[in-house]
Amino acid sequence: MTLYSTTKHINGHGDVMGGMVSTNDPDLFKALKSHRESAGLILDPFSAWLTVRGLRTLALRLKKHADNALAVIAMLNQEFPTLQWRAVWSTRSAQANGIDPSLHTGLIAIVLPSQEAGTIFVSQLQLIRTGTTFGNIESLCYHYGSFARAGGTDLERMGVPRGLVRISVGLEDTDDINADIRRALRLAMLTQASAAGEVSPV
Repeated sequence: MTLYSTTKHINGHGDVMGGMVSTNDPDLFKALKSHRESAGLILDPFSAWLTVRGLRTLALRLKKHADNALAVIAMLNQEFPTLQWRAVWSTRSAQANGIDPSLHTGLIAIVLPSQEAGTIFVSQLQLIRTGTTFGNIESLCYHYGSFARAGGTDLERMGVPRGLVRISVGLEDTDDINADIRRALRLAMLTQASAAGEVSPV
């Protein structure tokens, strides 16, 4: 059985909320179908149409997500070599010969030095908007520390750094995405260094 959030890459346009379950087990399919019909868990026709519309361009969009994300990674490696980051790959990428770049999901996690640096970074982005979802045609980011409960330890228990920012790299021009991230990162890192007394404020 496989669960999909069709809200994400399958629809890919940020205008549908939906999910999908697929199975090759006839008995499980029958049980799921019965539950769906009795509980009313059926996507409305227009949302279904929008999902199918998105599915038609899925392969093209994923290729562009991958290309843009790899360009962001190259920029981070070159210009911010000390910054921690992680790329999220498709589950199919666990193969003997290494990671296939074409399987990149467009998701990148950047770990800034502190919660404050993460907040500044997100606030300085102009092209990339804040959003809890991902996989849309537009680039989105989410800073977990900004939305954590004040004084809470939820993030620590889950092992999530308070400076972690997730970026869902969209389909915009690669240079525009990199310029937005580059400028916001420099401002965040400069502010962090100034607060630590490492540089004079500008």
